[in-house]
Amino acid sequence: MQIIVHVKLKQPVSELIKIDENKCIARVTSAPEDNKANLEITRLLARHFKVPKSTIKLTRGAKSKTKTFEL
Repeated sequence: MQIIVHVKLKQPVSELIKIDENKCIARVTSAPEDNKANLEITRLLARHFKVPKSTIKLTRGAKSKTKTFEL
């Protein structure tokens, strides 16, 4: 299953807003340095879908605001 995530950085609260079945918006508190934002998005997705973090892979957009994750 692929999930397309649009990222909003340096937000006051971390949350995942689901748009439809395969698209969502991730608001994260961290900055885009040292992969911190990508790791925070992975934690949000794992919590939302109730799966281990190790099963979520970033497949596209490591340095972009639009990312694709594989579950």
